[in-house]
Amino acid sequence: MVVALPGIHALPARQTRAMLLEQVDPAGRRLDPEGLNRPLDDYTTEAIADYIAYRHRRWPNSTNPHLLISRNTATMTTSVGTFWMDKLVKDLPAGVDRLRQDRVL
Repeated sequence: MVVALPGIHALPARQTRAMLLEQVDPAGRRLDPEGLNRPLDDYTTEAIADYIAYRHRRWPNSTNPHLLISRNTATMTTSVGTFWMDKLVKDLPAGVDRLRQDRVL
């Protein structure tokens, strides 16, 4: 799911990390980071819905408003850091910023 946001929707890593749950509407197939109001494709819609379900199972009592949380941020209100995102994509042939740049081009 993290790869889908920069790789498909060309969101910068900082925007992906800062995205709030209220800015994502899988049922309405919309993504609204910073007022951009973008439609979601099938792949990203399913990936986000699966992640939200996982997030609620893993941290059912979390009050963190961000879409992406970790074991460190689940009990806080801060977003995940750059290290967390880089660690998620370290085994891929391209990093988050490279995926975004490829999408923009």
